[in-house]
Amino acid sequence: MPAVQGSNPVSAALKKLGSAFNKHKDDETQMGFANLPGGIAAGIAEFTGAKIDLYKTGANQGKPYMSLVGVVKHPKEHNGIPIEGLQTRQRIDLFQRPKTPTNQNPKTEEEMVAVALNEMRKLGIETKHLNPDDWEDALNAHSKEEHHFRFRTVFGTKRADGSQPIYENWDGKVENFKQNGHVDAVQDNTGGEAQPANSGEVDWDAVAAVADDPNSEEMSAAQTQIREACEAAGISAQQIENAENWAAAVALMQEANAGGSSAEAAAGPASQDPEKGEAVNYKPPRARKSVECEVTAVFLGTRKCNIKASDGTMYKGISWEDLER
Repeated sequence: MPAVQGSNPVSAALKKLGSAFNKHKDDETQMGFANLPGGIAAGIAEFTGAKIDLYKTGANQGKPYMSLVGVVKHPKEHNGIPIEGLQTRQRIDLFQRPKTPTNQNPKTEEEMVAVALNEMRKLGIETKHLNPDDWEDALNAHSKEEHHFRFRTVFGTKRADGSQPIYENWDGKVENFKQNGHVDAVQDNTGGEAQPANSGEVDWDAVAAVADDPNSEEMSAAQTQIREACEAAGISAQQIENAENWAAAVALMQEANAGGSSAEAAAGPASQDPEKGEAVNYKPPRARKSVECEVTAVFLGTRKCNIKASDGTMYKGISWEDLER
């Protein structure tokens, strides 16, 4: 006589959830926002995908946006945090952005479209001959090829609850990237072919003029080119940040390449390894004067450290050369 099969409580529960499962099984995957740490100065990522879609919920429901996605290739880690393989993303709204308490930079719909097209050109997508109907197809076609770009992450203003947002900025296409993080050349978007970062044939005065021109469509590309050349010449990210303008950063780079002492003098005397608990002075970006700090952590492999100011502000991933000791 066959055994009587009892009901399986797990199967019964799953059957009850069947309607909800079928309703959401085709949902878009929602990734966490800003999963990259702040302070990445010269990261490289590969462009992997893009789409133009409408917001499904919230105050902007039904309004269009453009989403861009890349995967981090370099560096492998930042301040001891593994980041290789993580995503970096850009989302540009394609509608009017009015001035609000959290948005102090209002833009019209046309201005937002201009921002979106500029982001595409920074990735190497030619937009001059595109039609609106070709917009998404151009993004999809570009994502199927191997394209790399420079990115960085910066800390935003602290919120009232003490949290601090992290913004991801894409700085333009990079040519000839190799998996070990080496870049043979950076793209020259001023009209010529790609130039080695330390090439003496580049008209740096012209590049600096574009980099300092907020109305130029090639401003970001020119800034990336100068930043690359400065890093190749041994100029620290802090020195670049502290330069009066991009022309001044070019002057630092040229003096360093010529064997001048300006870059070495600007780097300060911090050549010895700092120690945890050591008192140092540090000039934050855009600050008028240095602040007293204490070293809280030292990372020997990367020659960086974390420091804490007397008012409790933490600065992470600071190069030893940027400390005043």
